[in-house]
Amino acid sequence: MDKKESSWWSTQLNNKKKLKKQQSLGKWPLLVKLAKRFLSAPCGLVESERLFSKAGLICTDLRNRLSEENMRKLLFLSSNLPIVDFEY
Repeated sequence: MDKKESSWWSTQLNNKKKLKKQQSLGKWPLLVKLAKRFLSAPCGLVESERLFSKAGLICTDLRNRLSEENMRKLLFLSSNLPIVDFEY
């Protein structure tokens, strides 16, 4: 690992510690949830498998004319709305 990588990982670790401290203080709980979701590295293939599964549920024979853009938007919403506790 070179110096840049080491520095980057050190920064990420410090940021994670700061976020945990802020969470324990009760500040910005939504920001903490989003940061944990998007600033952490995936530990395996599970997330991508879930995404493909959701795509299969969204893109059905009845929705075969769904545009690629709308498909992406629906996948984004189905994956991210539960993070912010959106009730639909």
